Amino acid sequence: MPRDLRHHVPGGWYHIMTRGLGRRIIFNDERDREHFVELLAGMVERYSIILHAYVLMENHYLCGAPHKI
Repeated sequence: MPRDLRHHVPGGWYHIMTRGLGRRIIFNDERDREHFVELLAGMVERYSIILHAYVLMENHYLCGAPHKI
């Protein structure tokens, strides 16, 4: 069943999450994590995003950012 459409609420927050297929590992080592953080920093700069928090787990990551007005 498809999910509901996203609602864009000015001043709202995005909860961004990705998990490895079948909950498989997506970060094999510290180098993978460092590279991901570099990519994330590039996206923050490129799209002028305010990233308030992120967490990297072995098989997924989570980010929290406000909706851009």
